[in-house]
Amino acid sequence: MNKLIIIFLVSTLSYFSNLRAQRDLRDSLQSNILNETRYLRVHLPKSYDNSKDKEYPLVLVFDAEMLYYFTTGHSEILYDEDPDYSFVPETIIVGINQAYPYDNIPYSEIRGKDAEYEYIKKGFQKSTGEQFILFIENELLPYLDNKYRIGKYKSIIGYSLTASIVNNLLLNNNDLFNSYVAISPSPFNEESFKQMQQIIEKIDNTKLYYISTARNDKTGHLSFVNKITDSILHKSANKKFHYLTENLGEEHHQSLILKSIGNAFIHLFSYYKFTKNERLINEFLESSNKKEKFSQYIKTAKELYGLEENLRPDDFHEIFWYINKAEKWKEYKVVSEILFEKFPTATESFFARAMFEEHYNKDYKSALEFYNRGLVNLKDSYFDEASYLKDIDRVRKLMGKN
Repeated sequence: MNKLIIIFLVSTLSYFSNLRAQRDLRDSLQSNILNETRYLRVHLPKSYDNSKDKEYPLVLVFDAEMLYYFTTGHSEILYDEDPDYSFVPETIIVGINQAYPYDNIPYSEIRGKDAEYEYIKKGFQKSTGEQFILFIENELLPYLDNKYRIGKYKSIIGYSLTASIVNNLLLNNNDLFNSYVAISPSPFNEESFKQMQQIIEKIDNTKLYYISTARNDKTGHLSFVNKITDSILHKSANKKFHYLTENLGEEHHQSLILKSIGNAFIHLFSYYKFTKNERLINEFLESSNKKEKFSQYIKTAKELYGLEENLRPDDFHEIFWYINKAEKWKEYKVVSEILFEKFPTATESFFARAMFEEHYNKDYKSALEFYNRGLVNLKDSYFDEASYLKDIDRVRKLMGKN
């Protein structure tokens, strides 16, 4: 019995210790612009208290009552202390309440006030909507930068009506954020639509944009996202503007939120681990100058996230998988050259060259030589030893050796 009690106590202490590792706070800011107090929800990552010099990306979330916990959940799921399993960095998330604690004012009134539009005449934000944008730019962001250790990378997420604020920020204040997420945005008029076409083509520093809808979305929202996708995004020639547009099938206006946030998170941080991103891997493999494309990815990661190059040999296994799946054996040659340049003694470097010699050149003698040279550091690699030795046996058999 005593042993069971001890096990229970240890397990309980471990559970609550883990809860304390990440913190969700309540904060508030008295706004002179809005002449009211605005209430915030703040998520600090697990390492925040112990890494006093570390800065973190910021994800600012409208509609905190709906989106905050979805967003923090995805940030924790997609981050892992083991780099092999991490798709995003640790992130500070700040949600702006747009109903609670204004208990005596209907939710739609607070939310509508923040995103107030004069739809028919202009299509631009006016009045309280303009003031809300000024609040974000001149009060909220400086306050957060001063109070929390926020780095250079900032993202903004909105849904439906507040996604229109996200689009407005892209059109009129696109120096404030690096990336924008508009989940089933409310439509704006033709004047704003034309402005969006012009603004996107003029963007001269890297921006990431995500927009989503679904077949069962509100009719106006679905047609609006389709129009933006077909008439603006797919026609954009701006290589600094990286977009992802999604139609999430049978989801409806509410249910598309969860899928959108998860997919958007991966898109916002696609260059953080670009060797794990399907879109970027395919772009790389289809590029006519793969070394230049690879260097561009590294440069973009530094520009966006302030990251110095942090690649490891293990990061290339996802690229290997895509090459094998498509049987694009020729691509192993340039991949091996990149690997040898960065990791001259890594097993992955020798493996990539061996795969090229075996499957493309059919030079089994050279393939066996490279496989064998990769054995030296095999235990330091991500490879399973038994699987790697099977590759060697396969080549020996191809050479007629037993």
